[in-house]
Amino acid sequence: MPQLEEASEGWEPKVGGKDGWVWKNNAAKTFIVKEVYASLITYRFGDVCSFFNQIWNLLVPSKVKGLLWRVGHKIQTKDNLRRMIILQDGTSLNCVFCNLGMEFAKYLLFECCFCHQIWQRCYVWLGKIRVLHVECKEHFSQHFRILPGAKARCVEGTVSVEVIWSLWKHMNHIIFNEASLDARELLDSIKYQAWSWCKAYVKDFKLSLHICCIY
Repeated sequence: MPQLEEASEGWEPKVGGKDGWVWKNNAAKTFIVKEVYASLITYRFGDVCSFFNQIWNLLVPSKVKGLLWRVGHKIQTKDNLRRMIILQDGTSLNCVFCNLGMEFAKYLLFECCFCHQIWQRCYVWLGKIRVLHVECKEHFSQHFRILPGAKARCVEGTVSVEVIWSLWKHMNHIIFNEASLDARELLDSIKYQAWSWCKAYVKDFKLSLHICCIY
């Protein structure tokens, strides 16, 4: 009742008028299902909508955007495969890279000692100092909010996305092709793929592959 009294304070009923529902989320006061969904998502997850909007606006191939979207939801790591009863009882849930911690998304992509080494080498390559967030949303967003200039944010954001993409591919390469860990090869692959994406998608990107890789 106190909330109802507070909401109705200063309101006077109109004689002869009809009661009705009014949707306050747009100027036309017209009910739209899409706005209800957006309101519920914002209420439940906060600013996660802007995070996913950033993903879909990235200048990278659509399959990479799809992977990032799954990282933000549920990606096929061992802990999720176990919950879905795809992995049998007794199957090791340890990280493919380090074999030390349980393989869930945050650990696999950010916390694992091998992945941490790759991230730090990429930051050295870029000449940047970054705190390695273990939450996907915060980790991703920092590469787009700190740097001045849209092009700088775009380039560093592309590199950060490529690291995630390459780590995921390298993990699958180890599982399905029995490949071995190779940090140097992985880093070279990240540099080349990030350069090719920037060359293809970033306007006025003019660095050559040679110059890009020696930084």
